[in-house]
Amino acid sequence: MFCGWLWRFSSDRMAYEIRRLRGTGGDYTQGETPVSVLESIATLTGMSPGVRVLDLGCGRGSALAYWAIRYNVAPIGIEAIPIVAETAEWTLRYLGLSGTIICGGLESIEWPVADVIVVAGTCFSTETTAAIRRQMRRCQVGTTLVAISVELPEENWVLVRTIPARFAWGETMIRVYNSRPC
Repeated sequence: MFCGWLWRFSSDRMAYEIRRLRGTGGDYTQGETPVSVLESIATLTGMSPGVRVLDLGCGRGSALAYWAIRYNVAPIGIEAIPIVAETAEWTLRYLGLSGTIICGGLESIEWPVADVIVVAGTCFSTETTAAIRRQMRRCQVGTTLVAISVELPEENWVLVRTIPARFAWGETMIRVYNSRPC
């Protein structure tokens, strides 16, 4: 199901755009999250119809599309690279899904309200991670944040679960945080 439509632009084209926009790529290394990890995240967060899921660095939108189709969530994505954000928008439209893709850097975009926030921080710079932590301070109580490969301790967030996850490049940890009153 998630095969031909996902690769609207070739990996070579994506790599070219990433290098063109940011020199070496920096925070913008691409990759797809395995379905087993997407399912783990859905289970850990209790995804269900109408839940607003915000994917920080949503890439081509494949994870959002998967959750929207399988769990009927409301997908929202933030993506810094314009051509990749366009691809995410195209992915949702192609599949007949409504959702929102915001083009911009995580350092400069104010996050929309979401019930579940997912961030795969496998390649984020120190500055991007600091920006994410600043934004976490503004989230509403009851928000769940899933962090892949990055620890995001914050005063008003509690770590509720940590599980291992396997990717093509190796194993990492998924951390699930819940926001609470300060």
